[in-house]
Amino acid sequence: MLTIGQLARATGVPVKTIRHYSEEGVLPPAERTGSRYRLYRDPDRARLEVIRLLRSLDFDLPSIAAMLSARRPARDGIRMQLAMVEARRRTLARTRAVLARAADAPTDAAALAALERLHAVAALDAAERGAVLRHIMERHLAGTGTNAEWQARLWDVAFKDLPEDLSDPQWSALIELIDLVQDDDFGRRLADQGRSYWAGVKGSDARARAALARLTLVAARAADRAESPTSARARRLTRRFVVLSARAAGRTPTPAFERWLLDQAAKHDTRSERFWTLVAVIRGWPTTPRPEVRAYRWLFSALAAQRTSRGARKPPRA
Repeated sequence: MLTIGQLARATGVPVKTIRHYSEEGVLPPAERTGSRYRLYRDPDRARLEVIRLLRSLDFDLPSIAAMLSARRPARDGIRMQLAMVEARRRTLARTRAVLARAADAPTDAAALAALERLHAVAALDAAERGAVLRHIMERHLAGTGTNAEWQARLWDVAFKDLPEDLSDPQWSALIELIDLVQDDDFGRRLADQGRSYWAGVKGSDARARAALARLTLVAARAADRAESPTSARARRLTRRFVVLSARAAGRTPTPAFERWLLDQAAKHDTRSERFWTLVAVIRGWPTTPRPEVRAYRWLFSALAAQRTSRGARKPPRA
């Protein structure tokens, strides 16, 4: 028989802790002396080692008592604990992503505001998050003349059936996406681009738009090969690009139109590409820029280089 002090010295568990376990029924004493001192046997020592192991794995005392008394099969208890750990892990990953994003805010006030608005959306379940983000984006584009059917498909791709269980990189991407969608400046820039695009689409040449889409695939391959933007082939492609863009917009492919194209490219908000990169990370898709993105970067770079080259060849005015 072991006194509580002897058991404490043998196991390294404090007397106060052993007494608490006994009072909670997790480690009842084998016997008591006439003076009511607790006495324990070797099996109690082994049981205490199991209790200490389970406590180190964050099992609570009622769960331990149920497992050790055979009221609950040990494997069922372990599965329940695993489910609780997974839930805590998801919560911690979400919290870490929110804190990391807020820590990058430029001021204390901005950091506290970021904590509030980011956590408000991140704490929702996946379906609710998607619905909130979709609503904000629809509000940004309200009144821009965007085709409703096209927009609905777009938001389905971005926000419908978002995954619930996310890795750390996915949580970071989601929190950044929430921050981006809530940015009013991003919304205004996106709305300006939308108005400009859909105003140009109305009454434009559908055949020219289709030919332009085919041209972008060719340009994307040229970009992937790192083809020189000043090569003879690049000049042919950019000339074709200007002609088709003008026809698609119902305009004439003049030097003034070329300048207008470059002005539109300069106004383009690259955060729209970042938006889709974040969506890809969250959904587990490849994050390589889409072909049209790679194509337009290369075409506008080629157009700007060629205009600069043509300007350099012009003789100075008298």
